[in-house]
Amino acid sequence: MDTAQLFQGRKLDEAAIKYIAAVTMLIDHITCGILEVGRTQGGQRLMDIVPGAGFWDSLGRSVGRTAFPIFLFFLVEGYLHTRSRKKYLGLLLVFAALAYLPFKRLVFPGAAGLRCNTLFTLSLGMAAIWAIDELAAVLKVKRRLLPVRTHVLAREGENIDPPAKWQPVRIAVLAAGGVAVTAVCCYAARMIHSDYSYGGVLAVVILYVLYRHRAASLLLTWCWLSYYNSYELLSIVGFGLLLCYNGLRGKQNKYFFYFFYPGHLLLIWLIRLAVLGS
Repeated sequence: MDTAQLFQGRKLDEAAIKYIAAVTMLIDHITCGILEVGRTQGGQRLMDIVPGAGFWDSLGRSVGRTAFPIFLFFLVEGYLHTRSRKKYLGLLLVFAALAYLPFKRLVFPGAAGLRCNTLFTLSLGMAAIWAIDELAAVLKVKRRLLPVRTHVLAREGENIDPPAKWQPVRIAVLAAGGVAVTAVCCYAARMIHSDYSYGGVLAVVILYVLYRHRAASLLLTWCWLSYYNSYELLSIVGFGLLLCYNGLRGKQNKYFFYFFYPGHLLLIWLIRLAVLGS
């Protein structure tokens, strides 16, 4: 089946879906940072004194579940299509660092130790799939088993597909190595207390390994996230939007979403600081 047939009838491009994710994430962080974490000068949470706060908090946090699966999916898309994976990972880490203080101040203002944001989780997820990809290239595993065949350089006219004889051994080594790499990245996510922790890292790996089977990858990832945190059952809306993805980038600024993440966290925190003093 060619690409035109595969995406026929799907209406949403990458830009549209990511803008939806940005808006829902903004709603989520306003709800969390203001209603749940915000306190009056007397130390009372707004949740405890604002009429109807419980309803608005539940609504806002529920809407916010839409965003994470979208950013997971497009991380994998970006990884598979970027011209420079080093630059891509570098950008993630730079903006993760820029968002570190605003995120911690907004969501965990009194917490000691590390409290890392979602971009750190995405960075660890990318590190995991990059390592798996490199291992697959070294082992020369057949291209149909993973989304792309990368970094295997062959002379012009040479058949780069390995003989079938050793494929079971190569696949077993790749599986073992992939599990080990994923476990290391999941452990790192737990150690730095990143948002979504090992649940997010493993979700990236699932989306990557099953990339050729979109519906199955989205369903399995939703099941995993819902098992990791039952509240993520509500993320089904985000996964549903991804089923409508038409494979096109759409009109978007390359760096908008990078700057939006630390920028909106900083803005919400500064507004809370100006209004509530905390």
